[in-house]
Amino acid sequence: NKVSEKKKTAIDSKIVAYAPNLRKMLQGYTQDIILFDKSILKELCSLKEIQEVYYRPHPQELRDYGPSFFRNTIVGLPKSAREKVKVYLEISHQELFSRLGILVTDYSGTAITFALQENKPIIYVAKNLEYLYKLNPLARDLGVAVQEPTDLKSVLESMTFLTREFS
Repeated sequence: NKVSEKKKTAIDSKIVAYAPNLRKMLQGYTQDIILFDKSILKELCSLKEIQEVYYRPHPQELRDYGPSFFRNTIVGLPKSAREKVKVYLEISHQELFSRLGILVTDYSGTAITFALQENKPIIYVAKNLEYLYKLNPLARDLGVAVQEPTDLKSVLESMTFLTREFS
């Protein structure tokens, strides 16, 4: 496994956020939002090292679909996953960013801000890697990209999670 052969990255928080881009603006995006988001959330919650997962929909998608759409997305998750997922509806992300150990996204430019501001890892889940690197040229240098949600586990298992308390 190539991922496990790499040097382990130390993560100082067991809190992860999944913050997708505004999908209707993406070239050729055909994924069912609910199914795609559920698959990512399920994978993130399957790792015992991760204590909480913040699900942060794009602010425009919150306006388009409403908060209940995203709250209902987590309903079909296994109970153990539902207990870990928090739907984050705030527009501001400064406090959230400071609490995170990792940001998971698809094609979002917010990830670049997160990586540069917080100096923490990004994981992209993007079917079309060529398109990802065209949209975000820094993505190749600042994060790890996978094409399927099921690939998240091997990337996350290559990281070492440290304990960090917040006041």
